Amino acid sequence: MKYAWLDWYANVLKIGLAALVVFGFYSWAQKAAVERDELCYVIQSHMEISEGDEYKAADNAYWNYCAEPDPPANDW
Repeated sequence: MKYAWLDWYANVLKIGLAALVVFGFYSWAQKAAVERDELCYVIQSHMEISEGDEYKAADNAYWNYCAEPDPPANDW
C-alpha cells in the first residue's frame, strides 16, 4: 500500500497519453480535410479560367482528388 499512489499516477499518465493520441489524430484529420478542401477550391477556380488542354488537366485533377467516391452498391 505504500506505493499505491504510484499505480494511480501511472494510470493517470496512460489516460493522458491516450487522450493526446486521440486528439492529435483528430487534429491531423481536420487539417488534412481543410487542405483537401483548399486544393479543390483552387482546382475549381483554375477550371473556370482554363481552356483546352489546361481545362482537361484541371478536370482530371478535380475528378482524381476532389470527387466523392461512389457509394458501394448493395449487391445482396
